[in-house]
Amino acid sequence: QATPNPNRTLKGMFNRKWTNIAAAPNSSPACAVAGREGLVILNMGPDSITQRSQPSATVRRWSMALVFKDVIWKPSDYVVTGSNDGTVIIWDPSRPSDSIVRKYQDISRSINRLAHKPDDPFFIYGAFSDVHLLGWDIRVQNARSSFRIEMQRAPQDISCNPVDPNAIAAISSEGQISLWDVRKPTECVKQFHAHSAYNGQCLTWHPKGRFIASGASDQTIKIWDISSVNSSKFNIRPFCSIHTVAITTNRLQWRPGYDTQISSSAFSQDTRLQVWDMRNPNHSLMYHDLHSSPIGGFVWVDEDIVWSTSRDPQHANESNIVQCNMQTDAVITAGLLGNTSADFSPTAELAVATGSFHPRSEVGLPPLLPRRLSPTVKQNAAASKSNGASGGKLKKLEKNPTEVLSMVRFQPDLPESFVDEHVLDPELSSKSAAICYLAACYR
Repeated sequence: QATPNPNRTLKGMFNRKWTNIAAAPNSSPACAVAGREGLVILNMGPDSITQRSQPSATVRRWSMALVFKDVIWKPSDYVVTGSNDGTVIIWDPSRPSDSIVRKYQDISRSINRLAHKPDDPFFIYGAFSDVHLLGWDIRVQNARSSFRIEMQRAPQDISCNPVDPNAIAAISSEGQISLWDVRKPTECVKQFHAHSAYNGQCLTWHPKGRFIASGASDQTIKIWDISSVNSSKFNIRPFCSIHTVAITTNRLQWRPGYDTQISSSAFSQDTRLQVWDMRNPNHSLMYHDLHSSPIGGFVWVDEDIVWSTSRDPQHANESNIVQCNMQTDAVITAGLLGNTSADFSPTAELAVATGSFHPRSEVGLPPLLPRRLSPTVKQNAAASKSNGASGGKLKKLEKNPTEVLSMVRFQPDLPESFVDEHVLDPELSSKSAAICYLAACYR
C-alpha cells in the first residue's frame, strides 16, 4: 500500500454552496469553508477531502436567509464569520455542539471582508458595505465594537501591515486606497486613487510591509510602493501593473516564501488561480486550472500548497474544494510562450531576437533551449539575407553593453539572448503571410 502523501493534489465535491475558505492554525490539515450553506470544517487529506463537522447547523435553523460573506481562522483558535446582515459570529470548532462563542452586530449591513490584527490573533477587523471599518476583541463579552473608522465610501477589502500592527489599508468601491493608523482613527494617513471609479475590489499588504497590491474590475493588478507614504515626496504611481485576462480580480494573496510573487483569482471568465512575479509582470508565472468555474476564495497553507473553493458549474448547489501542490502540478506559463520576437524598422529592416527562457530556479524545471536553424537551412530561405550577429548595429551593441538596449540593467533575472539582423527582400514588403512564415520557421 502506498504511503499517504499530505502534499498531493486533491479535489473534493460537496453538496453545499461555499464561496470562502480559511486554513486552520498550527499547520493543522483542516480548513473552514463558508457561504450560503453555512459553516463547515473539512479535513484536508492525506488521501481525500472529508467533512469533519458543521458548526452552523443550528444557525441555519435559526435564519435560513443567513449568508456568510467571509471567514477567517488562522492564527486564532476561533473561527470568525461575517454575514450579509452584519453579524460577526465567533465559533469554537473544538466544541461538538453549541459551538457559537459570541456574536456582534453593530451594523445591519453586509460584511465584505474580515482580517486579524497581526500582533493580536484575538482582535479582528471588519469592512462593511456602508462606510465603516470596525474592530472587536473577541475575548470581550461586550457586543459593541471597540474600534471604528468611518470612510467616505464603502470599503470592499481591508488588510493589515504585518510589520506595523497599527497600520491598516482599505480599498473602496470607487477604487481609492486609504491608509490608517489605528491609534488615530479619525485621521486618514494617506488616500489616493488606485483604480478608476467603481472598480476597487481587493487589496493585500506585502509580508515585509513595503508594498500593497490592489485588484479591481479594470483588468489590472497594481503594486504600490508605500515605503515613503509619510514623506512629502511620496509618488502616487504603481511600482508595477499586471494586466489580467479576467475583468474583475476578487482575491489577492502574496505567496509565502517568495517575496516577489502574488496570486490572484477572478469573479468571472478566468477559472484559474494565477501566480504572478513582480519582476516580470507581462504574464503570469504559473497557474492551476483544476476548477471549472471562477474561484470564490483561496488560501496558501505553505509556499507550495494552496486550497481553493468554487461552485460546480454543472450542479448549482455543489462546490468543489481543491488542494493543489503548485510545485508539482501547476502549469508553468514560460513553457507555453515562444522565445522569438520580430519587429520592423522604418527602413525595411527586420530584427529577430530569440533565446532561452529560464523558469525561476524554484520551479525546478530544465530551461527551454532555443531551436535555431542550421546555417544551411538559413541559406535556403532566399527571402531573407542575414548580416549575422556581428555586423551592423549589433556589433556596436556587443562592444558597448551599457547601451539602452541592454536589458540586463533593468531585468537582471532575464537570461542571455542572441539577436540577428535581417534585410528583407523588397518583394516581401506586401506579403504578410510569407513574412509570418519566415518568422515562425526562424525559431
